[in-house]
Amino acid sequence: MVIGFYFANKYKKIVERELPLKVLSATDSLYHIDIGTVNINLITRSVTLKNSRIWCDTVRLERLRRDSIAPKNYADIVIPKVRVSNLMWDRLLGGEGFSAGKFKIFKPTITLVKNDSVHSVKKQKRAKRNSTDITLDKVILHKAKVIYKSSLKKTANKLILKNLTVELDDWNSLNYKKRKKFIMSERGLITCDTLKYIKHNGDYTFYITNNSFNSETKRYTGKNLRITLNKPKEEFYRKRGIQKEIYDIHFPTLEMADLQWEKLFNEKELFVSTIYLNNSIINVSFNRLLPENNTSKMGKYPNQLLQKLKLPITVDKIKINNGNVTYSELSDKTNKEASIEFSSVNAQFDNITNIPYAIEQNNTCVARMTGKFNKYSPIHATFHFDLADSNGTFKLDGLLENLQSHQINEQSKTFTLIEVSSLNLKSMSFNLRGNENYAESDFSMIYKNLKVKILKSDETSSSGNNKKGFLSFIANNMILHSSNPEPGSKQRDVHTYIKRDETKSFFNLIWKNIHQGVQETMIRDMDVIEWIRKNDQKNKEKRNKAAKSVFTPKPIEKASEN
Repeated sequence: MVIGFYFANKYKKIVERELPLKVLSATDSLYHIDIGTVNINLITRSVTLKNSRIWCDTVRLERLRRDSIAPKNYADIVIPKVRVSNLMWDRLLGGEGFSAGKFKIFKPTITLVKNDSVHSVKKQKRAKRNSTDITLDKVILHKAKVIYKSSLKKTANKLILKNLTVELDDWNSLNYKKRKKFIMSERGLITCDTLKYIKHNGDYTFYITNNSFNSETKRYTGKNLRITLNKPKEEFYRKRGIQKEIYDIHFPTLEMADLQWEKLFNEKELFVSTIYLNNSIINVSFNRLLPENNTSKMGKYPNQLLQKLKLPITVDKIKINNGNVTYSELSDKTNKEASIEFSSVNAQFDNITNIPYAIEQNNTCVARMTGKFNKYSPIHATFHFDLADSNGTFKLDGLLENLQSHQINEQSKTFTLIEVSSLNLKSMSFNLRGNENYAESDFSMIYKNLKVKILKSDETSSSGNNKKGFLSFIANNMILHSSNPEPGSKQRDVHTYIKRDETKSFFNLIWKNIHQGVQETMIRDMDVIEWIRKNDQKNKEKRNKAAKSVFTPKPIEKASEN
């Protein structure tokens, strides 16, 4: 027992002396280690370290910054417990390196900080990496908390990973040059209970749970991906003070097949064969009571945003199964809210990429979607996005079938003060093409039995004396076509053309073309509609002026000097 205690104490001093030296040598003197307590079991050849910390030498870091060879990120690691089993004492004592069976780190807190304050005075090559040989049968990072900050400032954005567990088999420090090794190991498994992104003063919270990645199968899975407002809607509206969409997105399951980590690690390119999204829910809210947003949205079409991504990306396919999209709008005409819904959405996106050599081979992203409009009407849409064109060139073929008046009546009353009392729409189809400057389409709408009632501005009900009976009679008998084609007449097909309003979105341009197509198909005399549009524009300007007076604080009058 006395001999065992003697040798254990001897090796303890060796560990306390050698381990800091190994850390310094392996990190080019950038990192130090503080060791709390050391326990050694000679029988199992195991070492347990408690209350340790690995930290960055700030003086050394500043020197590397001045020489323009500082690392992109640096770390501070607090480790409650580390256990090393089957330690090869002879290698450690002989200075050959470090060898052990299992290396397990229990519940560390790892803070990573992006080195965003490098002041370069000259360009130098990074110092060669130390060739210390460290071999481990298995490395386990058990339930770590990882915090990645964009800077040391209080305004830094944060990425937080909770209960991160990493298991690596056959790990060797000399594998850092081998491109086919996963974090210097033969294989690895990563799990994380929660991944959360917090943007300073941001409006949204992003998180995803039950994350898992296997380096051998190259498959990632996650659950409950949420992008949701982190404050009440009323507070968001007060903060913005202008019209702005609110998104609430929920992907219950997210799977990535063939996530090529080699490309990500070595070439800094994200390549995924297929992404699966099942039972997705997307809710969009919009408040038209606020003043209009005059900020330019040029350059924000889907294909333009893909081009602007800093990370090179290729996704062969995205498959959406049984999705649901709801758009809700608070009307400035009625002060009431109504929604339209796309349910049972199945979609596939092909060839999502911003990598030049991939675009040279295939410059078109195709998205095919099917679903139900307001529960019952089949809808089909096919998008073609030009990935090589900076102007956001796109095409859209759309088809809506078998729609009845009751599916759109509440929305029409809320948004337009028009009650659709009767409508049997067989089909509405269009072939639309455009870019960030305009869109045009060939539009066709086949329907019958169209009748409407025009309502007063303070009501959206057709009961009592609230109907504008004379205007309704004029609309149904003099302004509107009750069907297409009408008895004895040819089918009316129209051509639409809308110049892009740079303050409006991609989907607004599509909607404007559809709206124009519906109007020119249903309305006999467009001069009447132009008159209505002018009056609507005057009323809109009055509403915007009134809204601004509500959301703009009045200046404080200065006291008279007299």
